[in-house]
Amino acid sequence: MSKFYKNSKNLLQILYEKSIYYLFLLALPLGIGTTMLASRIILFVYKKTFINSVIVLQILIWALVLMFVNYIMGYLLNSVDKQKLFTFTAGFGALINIILNFIFIPFYSYTGAALATLATELLNFIFLFYFTSSNGFNISLPKIIIRPLIAGAAMGTVVYYLFFMHLLLIVPIATAVYFLVLFLIGGIHKDEVNLIKAYLIKNKG
Repeated sequence: MSKFYKNSKNLLQILYEKSIYYLFLLALPLGIGTTMLASRIILFVYKKTFINSVIVLQILIWALVLMFVNYIMGYLLNSVDKQKLFTFTAGFGALINIILNFIFIPFYSYTGAALATLATELLNFIFLFYFTSSNGFNISLPKIIIRPLIAGAAMGTVVYYLFFMHLLLIVPIATAVYFLVLFLIGGIHKDEVNLIKAYLIKNKG
């Protein structure tokens, strides 16, 4: 990003948009799948001892989805010599998180802490999106999210109807459906599929 900022801002814009898109593309199925399968995941990993943490997992996974996108926007600001804006966002977010924890935890315990984290990441997203956009790196959110959302809806439908199956069967089937639908609606292209295949073959060797 720093190299493109110096040599070609047009390429930096393209890299930024692609990075945001593909990170959201990867994060969204994690959010949908984990939300729908949270109880199955907790029971599979921890048994009934931690069943009360299902709601926490369902909340925190969406904080993670936002983190995927927030990190790229933060890296962009650092790369275009706007480190102060990223530092302000991180510092203000930390302050808000502390305040929200003081408010939520006494009433909602660990669920309140999860809500505070999600709210903080949402606030960070708002600030970072504003700062990147106002510094010449605007992106169209509908263009970014529409195809992953369609594929995510298809995946969620499959998870719903296959919920009776073993978790280790549901996950690969749902993942395959998600990426198949993405490919069919133009969310990923043949060149990108070939690139992923080449990468996997190279690392396998």
